[in-house]
Amino acid sequence: MTMGRVGGAKPRSVLFLAALALTTLLASQSRAEPYVSARIGYSAPLGSTFHSSPMTSAATGAIPLSLSLGGTLSRMIILMAHVEIAPLLRDCGTLAGCGGWDVHPGFALHAIALERGPVALWAEVGVGAEILNASSSGGAVSATTTLLGVEPLRLAIGGDYRFSNSRSLGLWLGLASGIFSASFTNVQGLEVDTAIHERALHHWLSIGLSVGFGR
Repeated sequence: MTMGRVGGAKPRSVLFLAALALTTLLASQSRAEPYVSARIGYSAPLGSTFHSSPMTSAATGAIPLSLSLGGTLSRMIILMAHVEIAPLLRDCGTLAGCGGWDVHPGFALHAIALERGPVALWAEVGVGAEILNASSSGGAVSATTTLLGVEPLRLAIGGDYRFSNSRSLGLWLGLASGIFSASFTNVQGLEVDTAIHERALHHWLSIGLSVGFGR
């Protein structure tokens, strides 16, 4: 990995994206019917964090927990802002302990593709950002690494069963593709901020359950 000094850069772009998503959503609520969706599942990592470093070195999997707030643009289209927090599953090896989490804020367009009675099939496309935080400890030494990046493409498909006018339960399958661009490492209080130049594409392949309210 070839890296250069960022000079105290912080993940402001991610916070800005999350704030913009929520602001846009709240502005739309005065004109649109609200919709809320919560999801849980399992995510498998694919690809690399950066050149020649596989994603499995950062995590062997994750448990995504997401909340989406949306407003209907039409009967079949919903604009959504989401925040996903995923505790990481990691192989600690010989370390005394390790852990971490992954955060994904962003936007998505949720489209109902087919409705047959209480069953609805849907597809979703969106963009977002990603903050991956991994910590480890061994003996008297502890370290934390945070990777910051963008997700230019988030795709999901699923099916919902509506058991009332405003509540549904369903299954979903998702693929999020991202690129990490910066790294923040803290070892015993000493922080080093670096830019990742040899960037690589990585993915999260996910499956799980969802519940929806509204619409």
